[in-house]
Amino acid sequence: MNLIRVALDVPLSTLFDYKVNDAMQLAIGQRVVVPFGRKEVVGIAMEWVEQSDLEMARIKTIVRVLDDVPPLPAETLALLRFCSDYYHYPIGMTALAALPTRLRDIEPIVLKQSLVYNLSEAGSALDVETLPKRRVVQQRILLALLQAPMSSTQLRELSASAPAALKLLIEAGWVETCTPKASDTHVFND
Repeated sequence: MNLIRVALDVPLSTLFDYKVNDAMQLAIGQRVVVPFGRKEVVGIAMEWVEQSDLEMARIKTIVRVLDDVPPLPAETLALLRFCSDYYHYPIGMTALAALPTRLRDIEPIVLKQSLVYNLSEAGSALDVETLPKRRVVQQRILLALLQAPMSSTQLRELSASAPAALKLLIEAGWVETCTPKASDTHVFND
């Protein structure tokens, strides 16, 4: 078993030693769930160590690695250490305060699946000019989707009433939804 020092959001100016199972894939800067007292908390893996000042029997094991987002880069960890030293503030509280609130939760982040809209076969065959003149927003959406598939955010830029018009177009079978490729999604997208 290996040992790693973890920064925890507690008012103590120290890192805490934890055992790492050989099966765990862990990198410095990654978020981990560790036992602390009677509860489990999120911490940040800060550094590998060969041995601890504590007895091995007293050192607890990391519960799990939260690998839903990439680890913090070494430059960010160095900045957090500098801030902790400069302001005489505990490293764990500094490091975890720098994370967005959702990244401080024990539960892994579940990304919202964004949808992309494109024309169905019936929508591609449809002549937009045959729609009634009062359906201006629907016409705009259909013309835009003729060019390329679009997200709901992009369609909302066409008109504030785009969601209602889009719903009617989907019900009519002229527009369909699809999920974007994995390479098109990003962790911090809405």
